Amino acid sequence: WDGRYRRMSAEIAKSFRKTPSSAHFSGQNLDGLYIAPDGSRLKLTGSSYSLQKNDVVETGAFAVFMLEGRTVLDMRAVSEGAQPSSRRTTWELALSTRNDDGGKSIVVMKLTPARVGIDGITLTETAALSMEKSAE
Repeated sequence: WDGRYRRMSAEIAKSFRKTPSSAHFSGQNLDGLYIAPDGSRLKLTGSSYSLQKNDVVETGAFAVFMLEGRTVLDMRAVSEGAQPSSRRTTWELALSTRNDDGGKSIVVMKLTPARVGIDGITLTETAALSMEKSAE
């Protein structure tokens, strides 16, 4: 450093430039009840959710958006059991269908834990959760 502040040249400034966020609304309708093999139940309605694991019920709001060509489900709890909460959970969301023995299509939701940061979406080392949509 020579003791002077100078404006970066256009060439140097270009090397620090990042592409803008490409997050946008996904347009997917996820409304319904999804059940995991362990009995956990996730009910999505509009932009609200209710997640029941064992005897604990977590409620809150969720958003679904696209980032870097991947679908992200972001859930923010407002209560967990009888306690207020501000916990946030982010998942990479993948939907698929499978046919049961009778030929009926069943929607399968695979949720892989993820983090969204300045550099985009990063999957965590935690195991994915698979749930099937119930006819209720």
